[in-house]
Order: sequence, then structure tokens, then C-alpha cells
Amino acid sequence: MPKLQACAKCAAQFDVSAMATGAAFTCEPCGAVVTVGGSAPAAPPSRVPPAPSSRPIPAPASRPIPAPAKGGSNRGPQYIPVERRREAAAATAAAPAPRRGREEPDARPARGRGDRHAERPAKKGPSTPMLVGAAAGGLALILVVGMLLIKKSPTPDLPPKAGGPTATSPTGTTPAGTPPGTGTATVKPGPAGTPSGGDTFASVDAEYGAKKHWPNDDLKRFFERFKLLGSAGATRTKDLADLILREADPNFAAARTLRGYKEFSHPVPDMISFTNYPYIRAVEEANKQRWFGADEAKEYELAMHAWAKTQAHEKKLDPDTGDSTFRALDGARRGIAHDQHFKDYNYEAIFASPYLICYSSDERLSEEDLLAIPKKDRQAKLAELEATRKTYQRVLAEKAKIYQQLYAEFLKRYAEDCELKDLMGAYGGRPDYPMSKRSYKDGCPMIIWIFSDRKAFDDYHNNVVKSNIPSTVAGYFSPTTGWVYLYDEPDNREFEINKNVHEGTHQLEHWFQKQKREWGPTRVPQSFFGEGFAEYIGAVNLAKDRTLKFHGINRPRLEFLKSMEAQMKQQGRKLPIFPTKVLVGFEGYSAVDAWARDNWKMQGLGIFYAQSWAFVYFLNEGLNKKYQAKFNGYLDDMLAHPSVDAEGYAFERFKQRFGIKSEGDWNKLQAEFEKYYVETLIPMDLSKVGDQPPSREDWPGYTPIEPVDPTK
Repeated sequence: MPKLQACAKCAAQFDVSAMATGAAFTCEPCGAVVTVGGSAPAAPPSRVPPAPSSRPIPAPASRPIPAPAKGGSNRGPQYIPVERRREAAAATAAAPAPRRGREEPDARPARGRGDRHAERPAKKGPSTPMLVGAAAGGLALILVVGMLLIKKSPTPDLPPKAGGPTATSPTGTTPAGTPPGTGTATVKPGPAGTPSGGDTFASVDAEYGAKKHWPNDDLKRFFERFKLLGSAGATRTKDLADLILREADPNFAAARTLRGYKEFSHPVPDMISFTNYPYIRAVEEANKQRWFGADEAKEYELAMHAWAKTQAHEKKLDPDTGDSTFRALDGARRGIAHDQHFKDYNYEAIFASPYLICYSSDERLSEEDLLAIPKKDRQAKLAELEATRKTYQRVLAEKAKIYQQLYAEFLKRYAEDCELKDLMGAYGGRPDYPMSKRSYKDGCPMIIWIFSDRKAFDDYHNNVVKSNIPSTVAGYFSPTTGWVYLYDEPDNREFEINKNVHEGTHQLEHWFQKQKREWGPTRVPQSFFGEGFAEYIGAVNLAKDRTLKFHGINRPRLEFLKSMEAQMKQQGRKLPIFPTKVLVGFEGYSAVDAWARDNWKMQGLGIFYAQSWAFVYFLNEGLNKKYQAKFNGYLDDMLAHPSVDAEGYAFERFKQRFGIKSEGDWNKLQAEFEKYYVETLIPMDLSKVGDQPPSREDWPGYTPIEPVDPTK
């Protein structure tokens, strides 16, 4: 009959019938020294092991080592997952792998986020106890004892055999003939509502409560174990979720999901290099927040809507399958972001192909200024700037309609006669140019910058570019930059709208001239054509639905002429009229004033502007449009004006286009114009010109739209 000796520490049983009393050996399960004939161990814990199941269910490899059961420190053999048993069986076919005892509660301080307690590596080699003392016998006795231990010691790392020993029953008894502490555990299904691994709320909660502080990874494992308990562990699962999110890992997805959060993780695509669009900024902010609670459903929906627009933005920028017009306008915005004069302005912009129209007050904020704001106040400042930009959307929508109608009208009238191509076509409409001459692959956008008022306009010139501008200048086109610079005048809507179209006409002349000249430099002298043509095209009516009517009758110029004629009559004089030959020959405003002083003893620039408009109107609309086709040819000549000094070019091209070969021809043209000017144009009833433009707020059916929407 075997003589059993129990380990005083872990209660493992050993057959010591072949060993002398007082002999010592090491207990493999726990490492304690066992003395043959020593005192018996304390009573085993009263905790009931898991009930056996129909098949072994492996526990997760990261399962935490449980705390000791209350009532004693002795621990019996622990459940080893099936996969670990199989690994041990493959490694040691003749001898059982040693079994690890459960560790004592960790008394070390909790580690930082993400730390794990290192597990003690299993010992290697056969499970042979070390014999101590010469009284234990010789080498033969050692071999016998070793063989007996191999035969009798527990083998928890091996998979159970059919019909073999089972785990302790729910009553705490063991099958007949099975020594306490031996055998392998087969887990049977637990009661309804508990996981098949055998965990119950009481057992998991006891383990969890054994330590005051758990490392972060252990907290997550307990979270998963409580979660598997279903409704029984629901409260503890929620508490652990809050604890983990608060103190361990705010981005633990399982806990966030349990607590009703939605994750937003959509980095802005690398293809998007310029991100100063409302929807892209919204995506950036949502990525920073990352998690949206149940009370932030609307914010999450808006963030996802912004993400959809960001994805559409990326697709439009694709060099192979995207939208070339969108790429061109986006490129113009990138250019502004690097412009030394405009990059700091708080502006809004609208894509109105072929235009990028920008609107701002005098508000500027540099990156350095933003960083100087305390971090806690920075977001509030950005929100304030955003709110200001939103107030610009109505005016930008109106400007977009005005300028796009101007562009369409210009091409309708002159594209065929002047061989003009769409500036937003491939290579600015001229892919036929040789590679060395091609430019604007995605199209040639035109930039309009409009300040909110005269104060902002003056601030830009005085404090930004450091270039004072006369008070008489209400806006201008710059051939140096190709931009139009204006300011709004809401109290004089007709003048405001007419000057937008006027300066836009100068801009179109400039860019179509470049298009026809292989994108080289341009030159248009200050002549009757330059101002007269812009005043003629810029004479429009704006309806409430923002439709433009291009009628060419410039009310302000006509009112000036009526007033001047009345003044001259009071003085007993005729209205001063430049001879047609002289008017066509002017190149430069200084020449205009000089001629007027010499011949009229008065300044002549005001009359020059008004008569230039009247003359262009006459050539296009007078005498049943007798000269309109010839004027279109002359416009083509002016768009092809040499960039170098070519004094007299405009005068000579006018003579050729209108068939003037003698003084008599000049006199005939002068007579036709003067008659129409004095008898038809100046007496015109201004009430028939059309209504005054509606106010900006008087826009039936206006629907706010985003200035840039890549989904449309």
C-alpha cells in the first residue's frame, strides 16, 4: 500500500514509501522542501472548483492569475488550458511537465499604463525530486524514487484521457481511488447565464476584490470576464469600463462601445495638402475628439457628413480621375495661403469657375498671433473667426452669380470672332501649344478679392502693402497679379454691381490676351477702348433672382452727360466732344488732360470716360448695329496687342478695321457718332434703363450654400 506524504504548502500528494523518514525533496508544483514524515498541511480552501464540462475549453492566454481564496493560503493544482497541456505533452513524451502554482498577490506598486506582470517561466527537464542527506541511500534508491514519482505525481499539463479522473465534484468529494490533488480538470457547462469556462460572478468578483489596485491589462481582462457573465456582471462591467476609461486607457474600444460611444478615426488623406475648408477642419477636430457619446449623436452625424465631403474632396484632387477645375481652384487657394499679403486674412472663398472669389474685412490673424493666445482660449477664437466667415456666404453667392454670368456673356459674344477658348479647359484652353509654351494644366482660374468696406480696402493698402491709394479709386484690376481688388458699397448698389462687372471685364481682356499670346506678358494702353469697352460691358441690370441683363447703357455715365450738357447750356456753350480721330489716338490719360486744357481750357478726363463709353456703345448698338462686326474684329486686334512698346498700334488697327483711309472717312464717322450721341443717346429716358438693383437681403428663394462643396 503506498505511503502518501502531503506538501505542507500546497497539499500535493507524493508516494514516499521507498524513502527514509527525514529524507527531503523539492515539491515541483510549488517549490517548497518536503521532509518525509513531516507535519500535514493545513486544510485546503473551501472554494468549489469549476464543474466538469463535456469538453475542455481553453482559457485565454492572458487570463490573470487569481487571488487566493479566503480561509487559507494553501492552493491546490490549478487548471491548465488544453493548449498548454498539448504543448507540454509534445515536449516531454516520457515525463510530465511541471505544474505552476498560483502566485501570491502582487505587493508591488501598480505599473504605468500598458505594463504587464511577467509570468514565471516553467522549469524544464524531468520531474525528479532532489534527495538530501547521505541517509537517503545510494544512486539506486534515487532512481527508484524518480521512477515512482514519474508514475504517481499529477500530470495537469497532459490532456485528459477518456474515462480518466475528473475534477472535484460540486460537493467537494473526489472519485473513489483518486488521491486528493491529483488528476486533470475537465470543465462541464456552468449554470445558465454564466460563461462555459465556469466563471461565476462570485468567483470573478472574489478574484477582482482580492487586490485594491490591478495593472491596466488585468483591469481589461476582468472587464472581459465580467462582460461574459452577461446580466449578472453588467453593473461591474460598466464600473470597470468607466474606471479603465478614466484612469487606464481612454481609447479602450470595448469599454467605449459598451458605454455607448462611437469612434471617429478618419485621418485627412495625404493627397489633401491645403486643409483650410470648413468640412476638413471639422474632420480634424473630430479626429482629435475621437469618441462621441450618446448625447453627441448630432455632432457625430455632422462629423461623418464632413468626412463624406473630405472623401469627395480627395477624389476631385486625383490627378487621373479627379476634377481638373476643382484642382485648379484648390491650387489658387493654396497660393493665397502662401501670399505674403493675404495669407493672414480671415476670409471666405467661393469656387465659381473660372473664378475664385474671396471676401474679407480687415481682420487678420497670423499663425504667430494664434499661438500667442492661451491654449484654453484658442479654440474659442477659431470658432469666432468661423462665425464671421459664415456671414460672408450670401454676398459671395451673389458675386459668384455676377461673375459667372459675365464670363458666359463674354464668350457668347466674342469666342468665335476672337478665337477665345475656355480658360478652365486643359492647359488654359490651349493644349495645342508646344510643351515649352503650355501652362495651367488644370485650367487658369481668375482671382477676385473683395473687401467688406472702404475702411478695409484702405487698411490693406496703407498697412499691408504700404501703398496709399487715392480716395477716388473705387476698385481696380492689376495686370501685375491678374487679380481684381474691390470693396463693397451696399448704399450704392448700382455703382457697386457695375464696377464689379467693369473690373471683371478688364480681367477677362488680360487673361484672354495672355491666352492668345502663349501666356506671355500683356500690354493695353490707356485708350478709349480700355475704359469704354469695360463701361459698356459693365452696364447691367440685376434682377431679384440675380440674373444680369447686359444692355450696355451706363446710367452713371449717362447721368453725367445730361448734367454736363445742362451746365454748358446755362453757360451758353455746347457740350465738349472729342473729335473721333483724336479720341481713338489717345494713349495715356496725361495726353487726354493735355489736349483738353489746350482746346477747352478745362479738365477733360470725366468727359473722356463718358464719351469713350458712348462711342463703344454706338459702335455696338447704334445704327442697327452697323459697326458691331467691325468692332469685334478690333477687339481681336486689341487682345493681340504687342507686349512691347508699339505706339500707334491701336490707332492703325482701328483705321484698318473700320475702313478709314482719309480725313473724309474720319469726318463721316464723326458726324454719324455726334448725331447719335446728341440726339439719341444723351436724351434717352433713364426710366427705360431698368430698375435699381435689389438690396442684398431682397433675394426671394435664396438658399444658403457652402461656398465650396466637393459633393456637387
